[in-house]
Amino acid sequence: MTFKEIIQNDCLGLFCNLDEYGEKHRWDAITITCVIDDDSLMREYSSEFELLPKGSHHVFIPASELPARPQAGSVVRFDGVIYTVDEVRDEMGMYVVFLGRGRN
Repeated sequence: MTFKEIIQNDCLGLFCNLDEYGEKHRWDAITITCVIDDDSLMREYSSEFELLPKGSHHVFIPASELPARPQAGSVVRFDGVIYTVDEVRDEMGMYVVFLGRGRN
């Protein structure tokens, strides 16, 4: 097993484990396992945090949970609420997605 494969297995097996940090959420029409980390959202956008619309989220999603990589500027229904995908990064098999409210 390669290091990359080990990291990808850790995404679901450790970080997104439902007994630890992982939670089930709806992404459009599918249920995914992911981690919402709004604390990291505050740290990353600290100088602009007060300007972020209430309800914005930083979501960590194993790439294997989605049929395709989310695209910046697209609209997604997350847990029944419409968001704009403002930013997407691919970090070792995880999509780090910033979902913004109020800018669709």
